Amino acid sequence: MDPEELLKILEQGESESVGFKELPDEDIGRDICAMANSGGGWIFMGVKGDGSVCGCDTGVAREFISPYLNMITPEVKVDFHEIGISDLNILALNISPSDSMCVIGRIAYIRTGTTVRPLTLQEFMLRRGELPPDHTGSKVNLLLKR
Repeated sequence: MDPEELLKILEQGESESVGFKELPDEDIGRDICAMANSGGGWIFMGVKGDGSVCGCDTGVAREFISPYLNMITPEVKVDFHEIGISDLNILALNISPSDSMCVIGRIAYIRTGTTVRPLTLQEFMLRRGELPPDHTGSKVNLLLKR
């Protein structure tokens, strides 16, 4: 990705497939897992929530992220790209969609709009094809259907 492409993405703001972080934090594994479970996308380190570039130490960011990648199962493919804009460095993570539901700390996450949330057990099973699409999972609803 070149700087011009990045600037266009930053102008459009965050979305279901684009996230901004000034620095990686303890939620980075969750965020990567959610992005992979939601069809893949980009997370840009060194970018404020409003899309303005603040830059980051890309080497330190990579080192911080690495252990979190090892906690995600199954493994998620993440390509790192370093992009320079006006003497500031951005670390761009290109996260591939997961072929199967990935989890971190036994929890599967998805990205809905610009937010990340855990899947319920019912959603997890439905996405894995373990429940029929019309299954409610509620004992009350099952009793009412009798």
